[in-house]
Amino acid sequence: MNLEFLPAIILILNSIFAVTIVFFERRNPTAALAWLVVLFSLPSIGFVLYLIFGQNYTRQRMFVIKEQEDRRFLRETFEEQYREFTDRRYRFATPEAEEFRETIVLLLRNNRAFLTEENRIDLYTRGEDKFDALFAAIRGARDHIHLEYFILNNDDLGRAVVRALAEKAREGVEVRLLFDAMGTRAGGGSRKAFSELTDAGGKIGVFFPSVYRVNYRNHRKIAVIDGTVGFIGGFNIGDDYLGKGPLGPWRDTAFRVTGKAVQLLQLRFFLDWHYVTDEYPGLLPRYFPDPGSSGTTPVQIVSGGPDTRWNAIKEGYIKLINSARESVYIQTPYFIPDESVTDALRLAALSGVDVRIMIPCKPDHPFVYWATLSFVGDLLD
Repeated sequence: MNLEFLPAIILILNSIFAVTIVFFERRNPTAALAWLVVLFSLPSIGFVLYLIFGQNYTRQRMFVIKEQEDRRFLRETFEEQYREFTDRRYRFATPEAEEFRETIVLLLRNNRAFLTEENRIDLYTRGEDKFDALFAAIRGARDHIHLEYFILNNDDLGRAVVRALAEKAREGVEVRLLFDAMGTRAGGGSRKAFSELTDAGGKIGVFFPSVYRVNYRNHRKIAVIDGTVGFIGGFNIGDDYLGKGPLGPWRDTAFRVTGKAVQLLQLRFFLDWHYVTDEYPGLLPRYFPDPGSSGTTPVQIVSGGPDTRWNAIKEGYIKLINSARESVYIQTPYFIPDESVTDALRLAALSGVDVRIMIPCKPDHPFVYWATLSFVGDLLD
């Protein structure tokens, strides 16, 4: 094989990627400079690293509503609520929400995060409580069950969840299970490992089965049962989250949701499910029943992902931090903020706001933990 032209080909590829980074993907200056250094200081492997880790998919419309009528209905619904806010016509059912009007408008505008009110929220900080509630909801399902998790381990808890889903599928309940390939593979989970569900008539979707897109994963943890009960939060599915792993007791946060906010969780699941399987269940009454009034809590469901140019979740955090007058309390396992979040927290602290950050004492990812300590240390200086 003649390799005479290989250096020239590599140089051309690196140059093409460099032009893409600078002029088309519109990366922030720090990231752009870093990738340019990689491409030209490691010419033989730079373009390979960029293909695996560096591609920006924000211009891809990855998560879309398939049916034109549904797209039109949702667009008009979001736009009408936005007009109500901008015209100052919107009146909160919960007066306390008025304080957050600007943040609500921001998230409605940059993420189409429709505001729902009269929801009920139940908070869980122990895995045992969260999964007891989830199993109870699964057992009570009559029409459909939709689960979407980053990690679904092939261990006692994971198999128990799959077994419970399979039992409902055999009863005629429509079951869809979506998990991230990379997150689940590490714990022994896979489509084959959970074939009990598909054998029973359930459906399984695997998000990004190829490791090619290693830096774009689906970290969502969503469950929707009969369109009336939803779960969202930080708990994945595995024995670790019951405190049975090497780290011992596990502290996380999850919510059980009833009310209109469940419809937004359902819609988020449908977007992800359609992307993975090309199946679009549609905005049918069976999936979006009238939830009635179950509480007094206003809720917005804000989503982030590789197909969004702006990071709506981060922007929401920055808006809230900048709006704080008394305190900012953050509880997170990983604290690796970018410059904008760091500046917002630093300015809040310098302005007299009580800023506190709680991190674990036992890291599950040592390198990330060391980075967390570094960033926390910078804020303490």
